[in-house]
Parts: sequence; structure tokens; C-alpha cells
Amino acid sequence: MAQAAAAPAPVPIPRSVARHSPAELVPVAIAGDIVTLAAASASRPGAWNHTAYDLTTGTAHCECKAAQCGRPCWHLALLADRARALVAAWGEGRFLTDRELAQRGMVLAGYVRLYTVRVGRPLPRDEERLTMARWEWRRRAAHAAPVPLTLTGAKELPAAA
Repeated sequence: MAQAAAAPAPVPIPRSVARHSPAELVPVAIAGDIVTLAAASASRPGAWNHTAYDLTTGTAHCECKAAQCGRPCWHLALLADRARALVAAWGEGRFLTDRELAQRGMVLAGYVRLYTVRVGRPLPRDEERLTMARWEWRRRAAHAAPVPLTLTGAKELPAAA
């Protein structure tokens, strides 16, 4: 009789997770199925701890001191949900036209400003969606073909020597 494969061990949840929020994990890059996030280091002021999460396999890696010593860290405990939320927010903007993406970004920026003034902080979902809209806008700008500049009322530009 064949035995079923053992399920992967769950990520141990450290006590420090109660002091942290998934929003502290800032998006760095999405490359294929790998999402990389960063969080400010508590033990090294000015430094950042990077975490990576594979959406396909569910494996994660963190470079903080706790993870390097084999202890559970809050980054890994909060990583999976944060990565999935960011990818979902990014996916919302990928299929919009440039005009729709710009409009969505302006609306979300307005929401973030409004809630920051009224409540003291933006709603996490709006902040994630705005971050991903900006990220998608920058990604498109980086891959856009240069647009020829037309000067109104200007004479023909001289040929390059």
C-alpha cells in the first residue's frame, strides 16, 4: 500500500508577528512567479531585509538574522498573504489601457490622500492598488517606444552631422 506524500510543514509563527503588519512588506519586484518584498530591519537601522516567495511552489526565503539562524521570522509568517494580494492588485491594472490606468491611479491617489487626512492612514487595499498601478505605469513607460517630438511652429530641425 502506497503512502501519501507528507504535507509541507507550516511556517512557525513567531510572537513578534503581532507587532507587525503585512503592509510593512514593501514590493520590490515581481518576476514570473517570484515576488520579492522588503521590510526595514529592526536590528540594523537603515538596512532592509528581503524576502522572496514563489507563487507556484509556495516556497519562501528570508535574509533576516532570525531566518539565517533557523528561527521563525515575522517576514515569512506574513509573506504569502501579502504577496498574493500584491499580485492580485497588479493584475487589475495589467489589462487596462494607458488612459484607464492613469485614471485609476488618480482615483486611488485621491482615496489614499482622503483617508490619510480623515483617519490618519490610507486603507491597505487602496494603498496596495495604488502601488501596483504606479508599478505598472512605470513598467509600461520603461518599455515604451520613444515618441517623436513635434514642435509647433518650429522650423525643420537640422540633420545630425
